[in-house]
Formats: sequence, structure tokens, C-alpha cells
Amino acid sequence: MPADIRAEAARVNWFHSIELEPGFVTPGRADTGAQVERLHLPDLRGKTVLDIGAWDGFFSFECERRGAERVVALDGPAWRAPEWGPGGFGTRSGFDLARRALGSGVEDVELELENISPDEVGRFDVVLFLGVLYHLKHP
Repeated sequence: MPADIRAEAARVNWFHSIELEPGFVTPGRADTGAQVERLHLPDLRGKTVLDIGAWDGFFSFECERRGAERVVALDGPAWRAPEWGPGGFGTRSGFDLARRALGSGVEDVELELENISPDEVGRFDVVLFLGVLYHLKHP
């Protein structure tokens, strides 16, 4: 990985821990490795995945790594200025950097959660809705 990517990663206030190259993991607040183990993801080869509340994109990139044919990362509040979350760490800078560093084909959609519909985003085999429910005003 180029040194400039590592320097850029050092400026991001990460929520997810994402391995951008062997031995280089972003210093995220969440132990995403442990979280993914608890999910027991199904075989994703040839599947389509929608990751609602993608933030830094760990689960989107993990689904792509596990063979998903198409992955769409969707977020709204965590990707929009001003910075969101405790200490102002929610932006899409981590997602954009990780996608670039990983050479990923994960698509991104910025959309308010209440506007998600098949007409807006399509239909998917697997939908992830992780760490989102407790942020909704009227779940």
C-alpha cells in the first residue's frame, strides 16, 4: 500500500476496523472482526447485498470479499456534513479511502433511511441493517 494511503488513513477518525492490506488495520472504535463472526453470514457467492448504515464500509467490503456479485453501501447521516457522531467522526472519508485502497467495486448510495424502498435502491438477496435501528426516531 502506498505511503500516502497510510498517511491519509491516519487522518481518518475510523469507526470500523478494516484491513486495508495484510498487517495494516484501521484503528476503528468497533471490533468488526468479532462482529462479523457473530453474524454467521451465508454463502454470498453470486448474491446481491444491501448494507444499510454502511459508514466506513467494513461489512460492505467483507460481503464483496466473500463473493457477493453486487454490494451497495447505503448511508445518509454518517456520510453527510457536518461530521456526525461522538467527537464528530462520521463522514464518508473512511469509506472512500477503504474502497480506493481495496480496489473495491462496492457501490455507494447516499439516502435518508426513511426513503429506502425497492424503487429507490432495488431488491437484494441479503440486507444488512447493523447498528441502525437505535438511531431511528420512529422505528
